[in-house]
Amino acid sequence: MEDLTELDKSMRYLNVVPPEICQLVKLQKLWLSLNKLTSLPPELGQLVNLQELYLYNNQLTSLPP
Repeated sequence: MEDLTELDKSMRYLNVVPPEICQLVKLQKLWLSLNKLTSLPPELGQLVNLQELYLYNNQLTSLPP
């Protein structure tokens, strides 16, 4: 699973980003839209290959620095 380059976790009613996602260092595209996220973990910054991040229709109130 660590070789994933694309992951779609849209429409899963997530309240938090699953921690294991932040370990997918080859990830290039991540869909987290249509969930119930209110914030993002700073560990998302470790995804150095991430080029596209989709977050629409969540309840985000803050973003990591």
